[in-house]
Amino acid sequence: MQLTVAFDEDEVAALQKALREVAHAPAYTELGLEENTEGLARRFGEVVAKAGANEVFDQVTDRLVPFALTEYRQLRVYGLLCNGMSVLEAEIWISAIFKITTASATSLLRATFARFYADPRLDENLRNAAQAALLRYKYQTFKEHDLSVERRIVTIASRLVSEWVTDVARLAGRPSPRRTGNASQWRFSTQTHDYLLGILDVSDEDRVEAEREARE
Repeated sequence: MQLTVAFDEDEVAALQKALREVAHAPAYTELGLEENTEGLARRFGEVVAKAGANEVFDQVTDRLVPFALTEYRQLRVYGLLCNGMSVLEAEIWISAIFKITTASATSLLRATFARFYADPRLDENLRNAAQAALLRYKYQTFKEHDLSVERRIVTIASRLVSEWVTDVARLAGRPSPRRTGNASQWRFSTQTHDYLLGILDVSDEDRVEAEREARE
């Protein structure tokens, strides 16, 4: 389904107001929501409008018919993720859409991924978010067992992405990343970080560029 969505000034203002209501979210700054630009508000509205149209179409054609409120919400989140909303955006914007806390939004998002885990679009969405986070890192030296060791510091604002990263490392038997004093910052051993970049099929060119920026 191909849709063109247009908003008038009042509708854009209403969308901007909805985004301001989630200013407390951990990923607020990372997404640039503090700027609250008109373009961001329009994109937010476009994703919601397209997801809503697809939801109605699926129900009319009996492709996906929910029978309970929980299923309705999961289907709506699923539709948002399949119509251009990233995992990081979803953890913030879902709270604005359903008027729930960010913690409840994350739980709803987690349940949606569990229900529709077979859809490759959701897996791609999560992997893209993980790759974007892992390619932005800096080096910092820590004292571990009386030795000075260099670790890669990665900011992961998304709870789902941090869960995915730690689970993959644990299942592979790699040293687990650890939180720093900042709740959204994680420190990785080079071994674990490189392994995760490999799992995500990050190109050599992107790795070299990320390393160059990390050393600046």
